[in-house]
Amino acid sequence: MRSPHPHADIRGIEVAEASAMPGVAAILTAGDYRGDGLRPIGHRANPAGAVNHRERSFGARGGATVIDLPHWPLAEAR
Repeated sequence: MRSPHPHADIRGIEVAEASAMPGVAAILTAGDYRGDGLRPIGHRANPAGAVNHRERSFGARGGATVIDLPHWPLAEAR
């Protein structure tokens, strides 16, 4: 579940109650992601309805480099 509060400060994540609910297979946090040695992922900007998600839909003009900053898939602090 994504938070309905964009850019909110994360002070803690309580997983005990959710873990006990029927049908919950796992609860993964950013700490779990980092703890498994996983790294940030690249961000490929594609508009909704892109034909091929593996190809960039946006490019830079005149041979300029497109900035592709990696990002963490799970929020950790904000």
